[in-house]
Amino acid sequence: MPIMLRQLLFAALGLTFLGLGGRGSATEAAEVSCDVSAAAGKPEPAPPSPGPDGQFQIFWHISTQVEAIADAASNPAALSDIREARNLVSGYFITALLSGPLIYWPDRPKECRLNFKRISDGDSIEVEGETFAFAAGGAKGRAACLKQQDAFLRSKSKATDPRRDVQIDALQRAFGNIDLPGEQKAGKAVWGVTLIQVEHFVYEKDKDKLRLAELPGTYCVLNASGIALNSMMIYQEPKLQAWRGGFVHIPSKNSQGELIYSTPRTDKIPENTHAFQLIAGSFDEAGVPVGGFRANIRRWRDRRSETMARELMKIPQFGGFNFEGGTGMLAVARKSPERLITGVSWILANTKSDISFLMPGYWDRDQVGDENEIDTQIARLRQLIMVINTGLNAKMRLPEGQNAVCSNRLTFIVGSYGQPVHVKTLPMRRADGRLAGTVTGQIKLLADVRKELCGT
Repeated sequence: MPIMLRQLLFAALGLTFLGLGGRGSATEAAEVSCDVSAAAGKPEPAPPSPGPDGQFQIFWHISTQVEAIADAASNPAALSDIREARNLVSGYFITALLSGPLIYWPDRPKECRLNFKRISDGDSIEVEGETFAFAAGGAKGRAACLKQQDAFLRSKSKATDPRRDVQIDALQRAFGNIDLPGEQKAGKAVWGVTLIQVEHFVYEKDKDKLRLAELPGTYCVLNASGIALNSMMIYQEPKLQAWRGGFVHIPSKNSQGELIYSTPRTDKIPENTHAFQLIAGSFDEAGVPVGGFRANIRRWRDRRSETMARELMKIPQFGGFNFEGGTGMLAVARKSPERLITGVSWILANTKSDISFLMPGYWDRDQVGDENEIDTQIARLRQLIMVINTGLNAKMRLPEGQNAVCSNRLTFIVGSYGQPVHVKTLPMRRADGRLAGTVTGQIKLLADVRKELCGT
């Protein structure tokens, strides 16, 4: 049975945006299905603008803690920041979280902004002037936040799944305040993220075929908003998914074309290029439009990754490479940006594919006690871009004065997730005018660095 999602349909269904493109008043509610038929047969999205040559692109990640943009319509300062950020970006990267403590929750306690994967039993950490002690970390610590969240959700929705109901409504308000449909019509790209899992995909072993059983969450929400994705980054988390029973295990193929089952870790995408091809094909066979499928590269491994890259580029639906890693690469030795630089330089030199960098926020454990500490992210992000540029220049042996990052094949995405806390969206600046360590503050920093390195 398809999941029915109660959603407010806005611009794509005929509602009017005012001024900035902020949310109008919803005139009616509708039941929207995540059934494949809800998207099947729709036209492919128009190709987005490639952006000016000689300049990297900047994308806005919309995922966690959407309150500031969902409720911006009544906040002139927020609308002003949204307008400024919107004018600086050339696209959007959407992860429609539909559960958990990071979905819409205006009264979220400070400790519920923490990345609980990084909290252990007995940990203590200061967040914005208040110290929190955790008897249990990981999923157990997160459970306490979910319990607190339940009271808020019950007050907002009587739906069977109030988390999904409340979050989808908030996301659509956010899309309205940004005018996401209008931005796409103006040539800006909209990319989505999909974790491949058994809820949405079925592997038919006897046919070596993957069937799209239901629209994945991000695709479903955007489809209901009148948006067909220009690209979709697909990935798997083999250890966690296998433990939870959600891993779609597709065998790989050897050099003779024979199917070979190994472990989930070995058979995950994108290294398993056969599985990547079947995923892309499942959308085609269902008639569900996607402009292209992006491969998320967690760790570049020279010849093995070069072989993978060549195989991926033979897939007709392949849409580009994504590398994941933010300022934490400068602080954690085992996450050094050196491998990223090696992989990116090889792709730039040997292919015509584009590359994106998804950059989560990162702070040391003692750096999230106040706004001044949070705002150190700005200087560290600038340092990261310079390190990447210098490394690429050296790898590619570029002449002095030429900067490798000054290419529209490169896209920097400011992630809204991070550790030990996740990243707020607004404000762009603090009261004294300095850039805030928020998503929009980092967007402005990237625009300033682009002007410094690439000119206007």
